[in-house]
Amino acid sequence: NRSSDLGYPVFLPFGIQNVFLLFCYLAIVYLLCLLFHRRFPGIARRNFLTLMAIGILSIAYPYFSEYHFRKQFDHVCDAFGALYGEKVEPGTLERLYYHGTVPNMPEKLPDFSGDFADGSDLYRLLDKRIRDFTTADRNILEQWERDRKNMFSELDALVRLPYLKEKRDFAELLHLNISNQSLMRHWWRTYRMRCSLAILRGNKTEALEYLAAIERIEYFLYDDISLIPILLGTAAQVARLSALNEILDAGLFNEAELEKWQARLFGEERQIPRLALRMLFCESVMVIQAFRDLRKKLDYQNGAFPGTPLLIQNLNNAFTCLYNVAKLSPKDYFEVENSVSQLLDVQAKRNSFQLNLLVDLKSCLKKFAYLSLKQRETILAVAAERARLSGKPLADYLNPLPLDPFTGRALSGEAPFEKQRTEQP
Repeated sequence: NRSSDLGYPVFLPFGIQNVFLLFCYLAIVYLLCLLFHRRFPGIARRNFLTLMAIGILSIAYPYFSEYHFRKQFDHVCDAFGALYGEKVEPGTLERLYYHGTVPNMPEKLPDFSGDFADGSDLYRLLDKRIRDFTTADRNILEQWERDRKNMFSELDALVRLPYLKEKRDFAELLHLNISNQSLMRHWWRTYRMRCSLAILRGNKTEALEYLAAIERIEYFLYDDISLIPILLGTAAQVARLSALNEILDAGLFNEAELEKWQARLFGEERQIPRLALRMLFCESVMVIQAFRDLRKKLDYQNGAFPGTPLLIQNLNNAFTCLYNVAKLSPKDYFEVENSVSQLLDVQAKRNSFQLNLLVDLKSCLKKFAYLSLKQRETILAVAAERARLSGKPLADYLNPLPLDPFTGRALSGEAPFEKQRTEQP
């Protein structure tokens, strides 16, 4: 039993725990006195049953609390599973992370982080429209392509894998390594620049191939179980949308292709609230697993983790918070944010762990609002290109106009690459 590892009851405030233990010890001493026919100093015999009852409760409480913990854990997992129409049983993070796959990520991965260091030429080109590229900029990309030819081949072979999973040590639950996911930031930047070079050459096939590679990197990141990779997935999707806008700007799509892209983008936009819930789900399971890990491994009696008592005392409230988040079924970003805001209002008067958790999650939700904004801007750009090619009004292809998730107002008909870039939160 995990709670027995600590040697005393958990969940209750420490004052009550100590009182329980004191009565337990007194009851044991009193029982020994009765067995050896000795009087217990200062306590009458009639209090024997009371002391024994309290002692039994103090011994049984850790077992009851563990049962309660597991039942609450199951309820939270079932509630999240209902959102996806399937039973989610993350008994361990390892099961949730691999779900039938096996680790296949090489130990040494292509590293392009030096190419995109702050102040470098490639870093500067990331925020520059292709139509503004100079001859010198194109020469930089072509020289980079020649220098990195072998690394490009390694990266292409890696990204083509149907699943990409790394081997992790889940025994160290609180120290998950996400360094490989951080490398993927430079992978999609690499494909973004290769896509730009393909657009400059007028090679639509290559440009779409690199666009698909960025999308596969999104899948790898969204399929993770921790907060940072999922948020990195939103950044990768934004990069893909930016590259798609550049292809639109170059006029490489015909009417039939634009119609398919518009339908596809609408489908992706409807999935963004589910991605936000996926983030809430994974982070909530991480918190639950962290509680279990703390109870099992950390000795906060010796001051190894002073914050643990506060976490344990708020565990039941945290479960209530996560369960309420699990019951969300949003159709739009605002429904997710408003539901979390309502929970924040309820918890505002409590100085509790779940309040801090919700504040962090609400700030992370803004990443999905930004993603929704870029998705809707791209839908608008596709519709505007269709209207330009056909000579028909925009309303024939997009009516009503999509809304800005930050302001709630309709987006303008101005193409997104013509507007000032919105800073990602």
